[in-house]
Amino acid sequence: MLSRLGVVALLTTLLLNCGGDPNIESAKLNLSRKDYVKALESIDTAIETNPANPLAWYYRGYVLSEQGKSRPAAERAEYYTQADAAFTEAEKLYEAAPSAGKEYALIDVMRTNIWVEEYNAAIGQLQGDEAKTDEQYALSLVHLDNAFAIQPDSISTLDIAGEVHLMRNDYEAALTSFQQAANSGAPEPFRYVRLGQLFVQMQRYDEAITALTEGRTKFPGDLEITQGMADAYLQKGDTENAIAVLRELITVEPENAQYRLVYAIQIYDITTGLADEIRALNGSIEETNRMIREEERKTRPDRSLLTNYRATRDGYMADVARLESRSDDLTAQAEVELKKAVELNPTDARPYYVLGIINQNRASAAFDKRNATEDNAKANEFDAMGKKFLEDSLPNYEKAAELDPENTEYWLSLFRVYTALGMTDKALEAQQKAGL
Repeated sequence: MLSRLGVVALLTTLLLNCGGDPNIESAKLNLSRKDYVKALESIDTAIETNPANPLAWYYRGYVLSEQGKSRPAAERAEYYTQADAAFTEAEKLYEAAPSAGKEYALIDVMRTNIWVEEYNAAIGQLQGDEAKTDEQYALSLVHLDNAFAIQPDSISTLDIAGEVHLMRNDYEAALTSFQQAANSGAPEPFRYVRLGQLFVQMQRYDEAITALTEGRTKFPGDLEITQGMADAYLQKGDTENAIAVLRELITVEPENAQYRLVYAIQIYDITTGLADEIRALNGSIEETNRMIREEERKTRPDRSLLTNYRATRDGYMADVARLESRSDDLTAQAEVELKKAVELNPTDARPYYVLGIINQNRASAAFDKRNATEDNAKANEFDAMGKKFLEDSLPNYEKAAELDPENTEYWLSLFRVYTALGMTDKALEAQQKAGL
């Protein structure tokens, strides 16, 4: 015979199997009255009695989510986290059961509805053109935390949270969000690119390279990841590795015009930094020449001082020669790749445009030398050289504008070159097309 307790236990089991657990019914009644505390007490009793009842776990998630929605935004995350855990347990039990009740289908709907409400509330704090206050950014992050609490597999929530942290200049918090997104179960190339960019911005170059290396392992051949990695090396001052990383792309896929264009642009970008150094040195040469002239005009010039001035100027000139040699080598490499890119894809305007930039910058360098020299004959030589480089830039700029006539940057470059060469009619036409 069954004991009295045994009979009670058997009846309880029969009731549960029929879906008629009185604790769940009590919870539903209290839920309708919005008495979440009593509803939760009833549900927890139901779970304690039979932890394998998916309906009890479903209602636990339901009560907690409703309780969370009733609280101020800053207090909801804890409730949503517990609700998500309850829903997850309910899903696991429903999936193991021979058949799932209608509540199983509602779990995803309930999660999604809360996520949408919180996500939209977060975005609402950021909309509009007016400047945002730190309070708005903070409230947006609260809503995003709530959204992530109820639906922690939504990686886009982390993406947006990272961007909001950046808006309020909290780089460490942004880094945490971006790392969490990159390490998610569904990584995307752009997440590694963004993570690398943030590390570079924080001057943590080795960590940027590590993150981007991981990205390249998962997404070999991705152009943006490779560019980001090259940029990290450049910012670190490691030019050779930057070039090597980009060169690998061409080695693997030599007929890819895009890879050659990116490689050319990146290595030519290195020369722009060299050009800035050269320009500064030429300015120092001009200033030193001015001091030499002033000293030489004196009735009794200081020979020792003049010797020092000339030695300083010669040092500047040697540095210019060294940097120019490096710049010339890199520029020659860039030109080879750009011409190959044109050969592989003659309808792409961009390689022509960069070829035009190269010659225009060569002209600028020649004019800098013209201004720096004391020798009139050399000044005339550099002036003629600069004009020749400007003329050489025209066919490439014109071809770029022909292929992509809506690009105002191409017409602006043409306007500047036409103007410098005294080609007034063409300059006026280019000015109009540039939208000036």
